[in-house]
Parts: sequence; C-alpha cells; structure tokens
Amino acid sequence: MERYFYLFPWFATRVAFPYLSGLRRFLYETLDEEKEEEMSKLKEKLSRIVQEADDSLLEGLDNFVNHLREEQEPYNLSDAQKRELDQRMERYEAGEGMSHSWEDVKKSISKDA
Repeated sequence: MERYFYLFPWFATRVAFPYLSGLRRFLYETLDEEKEEEMSKLKEKLSRIVQEADDSLLEGLDNFVNHLREEQEPYNLSDAQKRELDQRMERYEAGEGMSHSWEDVKKSISKDA
C-alpha cells in the first residue's frame, strides 16, 4: 500500500489534474454555449412579444425597464450620511454598543417565533 502512495504525486500531476482541467474547460464551454442559446431564444421571444404588443403593454415594458435602470445606478450618500456612518464605525471599533453573533440572532428569532 505504501509504495502506491508515493505514486500519487506523479499520477496527480500527469494524469488527474490535466484531465480535470480539461473536463472543467469542457463543462464551462458547454454551459456557455447553452446559456448563449437560451439567451438567443429569449431575445427572439421578447422580440415577438414587442412586435405583437399593444400600446399599453409597450408603455408598461418601457416603465419597467426604466425602473430597473434607475435601481442599478449607484447610490450616492450625502455628507451628513457619510458622517453618521463614520461615527457609527468609530463607536463600533471602540467597543461601544452591542453586537451579536449570527448564532445568537438565530436563537433569538427562534424564541420569538
């Protein structure tokens, strides 16, 4: 048994790792192709919906897309908000206030339920 153990580094570097690397690359390429095909079908479906839609549906879609774009814009904090966060961080780092572990929070929630 021990003499086979010494073969592991040779096996791992020359056989197992290259095989797994090739397998991983194959799986990623396959997943990318499937995702690309799926997105292509989705684009075609949405294109048909838009072409056949009435005005109210188009307006609703436009509002929806605009809403999504607004949510993705970065949120800028005001100077007052930044100062408040800095003060809270200073208090936290100084050990003031209370903090709880995740386990304590879960226990507290299960007691309340």
